[in-house]
Amino acid sequence: MKNYTIRDITEIGIFTGLAIILNLHVFSIHIMPNAGSISFSIIPLFIIALRKEWWKTLIATSLIYGLSACLMDGYGFQTYPLDYLLAYGSIVVVSLLRKRILNDKFGIIYLIVGVIISTLLRILFSTLSGMWIYEYTFLASFAYNATYISITGAIALGVLLLLFKPFKIINQRYPNIKEIQ
Repeated sequence: MKNYTIRDITEIGIFTGLAIILNLHVFSIHIMPNAGSISFSIIPLFIIALRKEWWKTLIATSLIYGLSACLMDGYGFQTYPLDYLLAYGSIVVVSLLRKRILNDKFGIIYLIVGVIISTLLRILFSTLSGMWIYEYTFLASFAYNATYISITGAIALGVLLLLFKPFKIINQRYPNIKEIQ
């Protein structure tokens, strides 16, 4: 915990809490049976990835948010490793590209690539979960998961592109403490 600042804990708490609230069924658009819904909870998680180092992002997205979402969704803890830990942990890709996204003149391209890779990884892990837990074929599980996860990823990317310039300004005005030193 000594590598965490009060700002880190506060930002991660606020954005993870917002993601948990946005994961509630009231804020989701249900397009598939069972868990298949478009959720806006991914947007605050991507914001964490743009603000924090990869390991803090991993803890926030896969451990804190993933475990909370798994418990709230009610599909059983057996779904946690692939559907939550690894699927939401894939957001780390954006965090690994964070400095390029925020400092490179082609930062917007890195953002697009990072969100697409994260979304594809989330589809992959959820597809594997569908094969393992529900014994679907690869094609059936892929079709089910790709339908709503790709729409969620596209919406998140659209929102992040709209927020890109303001986010860069905020990040310059309020940088992470370690980046100042």
